[in-house]
Amino acid sequence: MAQTPRKPTQRRRNISKKHIHKLWIFFHFSSRSRSLFLSLLSSVEISILSGTELNDDRTPSAASVLTTFTILLIDKNDNAPKFNSSEYRVRITELAQVGFALPLSIQVEDKDEGVNSMFEVILIGNNSDHFTISPTSVQGRADIRVRVAVPLDFETIRSYSFSLYANESLSEHVGFARVFIDLINENDNRPVFSRTLYNISLLESTPTGTSLLQIQVNT
Repeated sequence: MAQTPRKPTQRRRNISKKHIHKLWIFFHFSSRSRSLFLSLLSSVEISILSGTELNDDRTPSAASVLTTFTILLIDKNDNAPKFNSSEYRVRITELAQVGFALPLSIQVEDKDEGVNSMFEVILIGNNSDHFTISPTSVQGRADIRVRVAVPLDFETIRSYSFSLYANESLSEHVGFARVFIDLINENDNRPVFSRTLYNISLLESTPTGTSLLQIQVNT
């Protein structure tokens, strides 16, 4: 008598899915997969999929598959440049030489990445051409130096006030600070007569004590 052929063993696939929530910036080494992961500074969901074939009795077989993937975050231009202070004040001698760097600790930073962290720094105000700043083009973070550009004179201008801007490609992304510079007066001017030559004509009968001339001296 012919025997009925047996049906081949069928295996079912069991797909499991795991979730990881709220990862923060740090490095984590997985001893299970022997991989190094960089966690993310945001609330995200990462799905890890693994598949295992099941025997007829629904016990796991040795056949399994594991998927791996990489998530690439694209930086959003959501940070404006920012100075480390809202205002800076300094007093310098009027004898400061051209090129002298003012003792100011000005730092500016844009916390975005790549091209999103690029911006320009400018100094605006009356007589702002008496000083220079560097660098003017910044990516990420920089220390800003203010230097004397022309000879200074306390008798002409005693103080300066400027606006310092950090302008990004987006009009609403602007860093702002004020700079105040006071000059210290120095004894750098000799007394000067108003004229280099004085001529006087008088009669020989001029009484003693007569006022002959008024001489002005500028200091």
